Parts: sequence; structure tokens; C-alpha cells
Amino acid sequence: MASQSTNIAPDDLTKFISGDESALERIFRAEYEQLESLASTDSEDSSSAPRIVESAFYSAWGKRASFASPGDLASFLREAVHHEALRERGRRASLQRFHGREGAAALHAAQQPAQPVGVDEAWAALLAAIHAPPKDEAHAAEVRHDISRHGTAVHMGKVAAPQRNVRGFFLMIGVAVIVAAFIVGLWRFLGASDPGERVDAILARSEARTVQTSAAQRANVPLSDGSSASLGPESQLRIPKEYGEQMRVVGLQGTATFTVAEAQEPFFVKAGTARIRATGTVLDVSTFDSAGTLVRVREGTVEVTSGDSTRAISVGEALLISADSVISTPTPEMLAESLAWTDGRFVIDNRPMQEVPALLQRWYGLRVSVLDSALLQRRVNIQVPLDSTRQVISALEKEGRAVYATQGQDRVFRDTATTRR
Repeated sequence: MASQSTNIAPDDLTKFISGDESALERIFRAEYEQLESLASTDSEDSSSAPRIVESAFYSAWGKRASFASPGDLASFLREAVHHEALRERGRRASLQRFHGREGAAALHAAQQPAQPVGVDEAWAALLAAIHAPPKDEAHAAEVRHDISRHGTAVHMGKVAAPQRNVRGFFLMIGVAVIVAAFIVGLWRFLGASDPGERVDAILARSEARTVQTSAAQRANVPLSDGSSASLGPESQLRIPKEYGEQMRVVGLQGTATFTVAEAQEPFFVKAGTARIRATGTVLDVSTFDSAGTLVRVREGTVEVTSGDSTRAISVGEALLISADSVISTPTPEMLAESLAWTDGRFVIDNRPMQEVPALLQRWYGLRVSVLDSALLQRRVNIQVPLDSTRQVISALEKEGRAVYATQGQDRVFRDTATTRR
């Protein structure tokens, strides 16, 4: 494979090869525009370009250990896009030869997306593909095959149908409209009668896709109704296949900020034991462990239900929902520690040093051990910028009366008193 000049940074390639998804995202965003343009040109179909680029990156991620230089990776991506685009063009050409010019034109028109796909949506799709559970892959492949087969059959039926079948075609359209109206009506009825069970049932379906972040990684996930979710590290967002303007339900493990587009149907977030209902608003949610679920409203109002209790909150207000469904008001310290990341800060509130390594791993990707028994129970309070590893280490050394050091291949905190002996 011929190496090619590129703007991919050598450090990003090193991290990419080691499996760092934040490096993958930087490379994806840096290369996306040029690769999408190449895919559009070579396939002669802009609607398929995002999928072609996603496929190239998915393949590169699986072969990441084989790239010796940034130029190698750039060449691989361009060749993968080029070949997949040619295959796409060949498939359309075959349809055109088989069905005639009118049929191929109809298929091409049907394939055009309702809205352009941006880099954020393309990245979310790639991230979802990378984190798709292996056990669901066979099912996903079967679903893709069924959809493809059905789409081809419908297209062939339209192309081959003589003029006398136009009446039948419109009859089918009428039936489809009636069925769609019934489904929407059923959703509204069930949602009004028992929204809790409905939300849980929707999220339990295997067809839902999952977007997941790793340690020290954040991701913006655009949703099809115009809403979006900004995921914090070590978080998981579950999005049902049917998600859209008529059915807006997501499940959260971890932490996220939701910007909810206004629509007729409410927007539901299931997090821990809480079911959060919103229309058009901005809210922060955190549900990491047995401490419960925190909900804070930045804009608009939301309604929180857990067990038999329901509470409404508005701008500037917050609720804490415990693991046993008790709803209460969180302290300012709880809010700061759980949700300061949304403002670019990292806060530890009166925690023993033995709990610090897990937090450093989550928010900074640092693997650190705490040595010395006297240091384990020493409590710390810090507030530093989330993007500064140096400042968080310095603050912990000062607050914990500790020394940050390297011991062999490990990074550790040692008690200051011990190191002076």
C-alpha cells in the first residue's frame, strides 16, 4: 500500500493503534469531509457517501495494528472509500441495465435521505457500529438482509408493474397509512395509560442500538427528531429503532446532557429507577452507581417519576432519585461532583483517597494506585479544570498530602510522610 501525505498526527496514529477512541474520533472528523467528497464523486451518489466513509473507518479500526505511518492509514481509507464507491456505482448500474432507466431513476430517488448526514451523525453511527454487541451481530445482519431483500422486492414490483396496477398501488398506500395511524394511536394510548411499562418495554427490545463512551471520552449523539445527547465518559445511551417524532424514548447509564427538541410527543429518559419526561428543554442526568440518579434542569421543565412518586422541576432545580425510588433534593456538593463536567470542571467532594483512582480513570484515563494505608482514608476536596491532568495531580498532592510518582511501570500516590523517611 503506497503511503500518502496526510494531516493525521503521528501521536493520534499511535493512540489509534492502541485502541484509543478519542484518537479515532479526531482522525474521523479531520478526514471526513474529504472522504465524503471522494465517496460522492466516485459513487456518483451523495446519499450513500456517509455510509461508505463509515464503512472505511470501521474496516480501518479493525485493522488498526497494521498501519506503520499516518500516510499508510490515509491511503487505506482513501482506497477503501474508492473501492466501496465503485461497488455502489456498479450495483446501481446493474439495476439500471436490468430494469431500465426509469426504474433505476426511481430507486435512486427513493434512496435520497430526508436530511443531509453531518459529521456528528456519521460519527455516532460509526461509534454505534464499533460498540454493537457481538451477540447481536448475526441478528443485525439478518435484519439488514431482510430489509435489503424487501426493498429490492418492492422496487422490482414498482418497476415491473404495468399501468393497470396503479389502482392496486394506491390501495396499498391507503392500507399503509391506516396501519401507521393505528400504530401511532396505539403508542399514544399505551403511553397515556401506563407510560412506565411502555418505556421499559421499548428499551428492552433487541433492535435498539447502543452508543457507548469509554474512559476519558465524550461524544455528541444527534437524534433523528432534532434532539441531541452529550455523553460523558463511561456512559451508554440506548436508542430504540423506532425512535422519532412519534416515539421519543432513550435509556441512559452514566451521565449526559440532553437538548430536547420541541415536538408533540414527550421525550422520555430512563435512568436508574427514574423515568424523566420532557418536551422542549435542556437537562443534565447522572446515574453512575448505587448513590442514585441526579436530574438537573437548565431550560424548561421536566417531570420525574420513580415508583409511585412524581415530581416536577424547572430551571435551576434538581432532584435525587435513590436506588429504592425515594425522591429528594440533592445538596449543592452532590450536584457539583456529579455534574460539574458539563461546565468543564472536575470536582471531588470530601472523598477518601482510596476512591480517587476510579474517578481519575473515568474522567482522565489515568491508571493510578494509592499506596500506604495512612493515605487510603485521607479525605480530599478539589475543583480543577477537566482538561488539565497536571492541575488535578497537583491539587491531589496538596490536598491529600501525597506525592505522585512512578514505581516501575505503575503510577502511584505515596504518603508524603513515608517518602521523607
